[in-house]
Amino acid sequence: MQQNQDDQEIESPNQSAIFKVKIGQSLILRPGGNIFILPTIMENQLPLGYQCLLYINQIGYMPIPQDFLYDRSVYRGGLDRDTFLPNGRGEIQSKTSTKFIGQFKEGFADGRCNIDNDDIMFHYSWGWKHGPFEEKVQNCKTTGFFKNNLMHGEVKSITEQDSVTDTKIMYYYNNVRVEYPPQDYPKQQTTRYLFMHKEFSINNYLFLGLRECNWINQLLIDYYLELIQDYFRVMNPDNQIFLINTITSQDIFSSVISCSSSDISIPKKIQELILKNAFNRLIIILNVDRSHFVTLVFQNNTLYMLNSMNYCDEMILEKVSFLFLHLHLEKQIERRILTVPQQENGHDCGLYSIFNVLLQYINVNTPVDQIDYNIETPERIAYLRQHLRNVLLNDYSHLIPIYN
Repeated sequence: MQQNQDDQEIESPNQSAIFKVKIGQSLILRPGGNIFILPTIMENQLPLGYQCLLYINQIGYMPIPQDFLYDRSVYRGGLDRDTFLPNGRGEIQSKTSTKFIGQFKEGFADGRCNIDNDDIMFHYSWGWKHGPFEEKVQNCKTTGFFKNNLMHGEVKSITEQDSVTDTKIMYYYNNVRVEYPPQDYPKQQTTRYLFMHKEFSINNYLFLGLRECNWINQLLIDYYLELIQDYFRVMNPDNQIFLINTITSQDIFSSVISCSSSDISIPKKIQELILKNAFNRLIIILNVDRSHFVTLVFQNNTLYMLNSMNYCDEMILEKVSFLFLHLHLEKQIERRILTVPQQENGHDCGLYSIFNVLLQYINVNTPVDQIDYNIETPERIAYLRQHLRNVLLNDYSHLIPIYN
């Protein structure tokens, strides 16, 4: 829904460009329930301005600090132009009139932040208290440090009353009071686990792999594809697809497949599955020598290679075919290299491999060699990268990306 009025030229925050803004409001309802109200930028894609609003209706919305009462809160501030996540200076107003003011990065509170006023100050990293804090309550001032959202190190409390100053020093180790100062200094960089599903955990360092031009860690790939596989089992119970993720394939073929011998270790579950042939197709996503992701698909006694950077295809096919030869299948395994779009850089192989896996699920009733693998690059790959962020942040209702 959008209200249209006259255009007006205004200066961008960095004073480096002039862009047109439609004086009115664009309302965006996200699948998670959050509502954005923002001006319509008509020309270039500059970051959205401070006048943007975000009505937070989603329980457990990741970018909002966990210790802040965010139920039906309103965020006012900058939003990232691509992710619609809080970015830059902003404030959160809760329905209880509590106000959180500070800096945001990647959607999370980052740096110095105040609650209500300057009497309460915390430093945040990835939405967790991390670093020095200062709190004033009447005539008492407390200073100290947090580490990964836990009080850690020296905490000093100074009370002034009737011209008498009382100083009290305490020590904490991961939120537990101790007699002596902890050995490690609390200013070290925080590590926070942001997302968890089954045995997979994604921390802030892995999450940064979803930034543009970064190489995606294999745990991110396995995390997302596990969600896809669980979803597909429910939606298509009669068309079983079995996925061997990067971790399992590494256990089978070793992490340096080009140097490995034919002696491979096949889990019993996978042996039984292949011998029974109880699947529509078997997908293997492989991190070749810890430097390049490829997708292989086994169907109707044929092993297909889908590689976004054609090199060592025959070697990889030969190595992976040992998986089936070791099981003494009666028929000779056919090996084929399919023509798929090639990546235009050295860091998008994970996204291309994910895309080729998704096509197997989407086209479950189509033979592997008859699927249309053409893709508008790099636009769709860039969209897929952003889609993964949306899925992880729990603000997207579709696990599989939908292209217009």
